[in-house]
Amino acid sequence: MNRKSYFKFIDNVVILMKTQKAEGKKEAHPEKKGAFSGKLMAAVRIRGAFMMRKEVKDTLKMMRLNRKNHCVLIRVTDSSKGMLQKTKDYLTFGEISEKVLREMIIKRGRIGSRKLTSEEAENAVKEAMTEGKLKSIKPVFRLTPASGGFREIKQFFPRGELGYRGEKINELLEKMI
Repeated sequence: MNRKSYFKFIDNVVILMKTQKAEGKKEAHPEKKGAFSGKLMAAVRIRGAFMMRKEVKDTLKMMRLNRKNHCVLIRVTDSSKGMLQKTKDYLTFGEISEKVLREMIIKRGRIGSRKLTSEEAENAVKEAMTEGKLKSIKPVFRLTPASGGFREIKQFFPRGELGYRGEKINELLEKMI
């Protein structure tokens, strides 16, 4: 699903929810809630804080994306979709594969300031894939700038680096690990 169809889908869901609310129904049908419900996504901050609105800055702080090249894992819910939509001008996000997640936890995962052992890393991977949260290790991964650099940090994907990129987030994460 490309970026354009994703945001078109989100708009359709919002319109459906508004019409059902007007008709007196409490909630949209569960199968119509969203294609990404329950999936594990990675969000990477690309841009700094220059001339950033306060509400966007607060949202990034809630997501624990305080600096450039920081990455967090997010289980997709309605509230997290809203947070990603609000901060799309400063970060990129997409569905992370288990292979890249494993590599990122092994190389960049930390408990306090120390690196993980192989046993701790395997437990953290299982925890992330089942629960969508990292309870035993730090939830923020400090990545390096992408090898080869970024194309354009002010344009949306596929022209630049910002916004939703789906499975292609794995390629970027491999460059940054």
